[in-house]
Amino acid sequence: MHILSPRNFGTSDKHYSFDVEDLANDVVRYMYYNKITMASLAGHGFGAKVALAAGCYHPERTTGVFCIDYSPMD
Repeated sequence: MHILSPRNFGTSDKHYSFDVEDLANDVVRYMYYNKITMASLAGHGFGAKVALAAGCYHPERTTGVFCIDYSPMD
């Protein structure tokens, strides 16, 4: 199990962008550097939005998405 903090949260790196596609790409970049081919992603609140975005933008790297306490937006 790996637990990630999105950019600009906690002690993670600081970036100017909060774009959801950039956040999804951060997850896939982490997977690449850690030699994780595919994964089921889970998140709570904002993390659920990032997990869902990663699953939508990179379905070839995702086996499933589990979102807790998240309301989808347009």
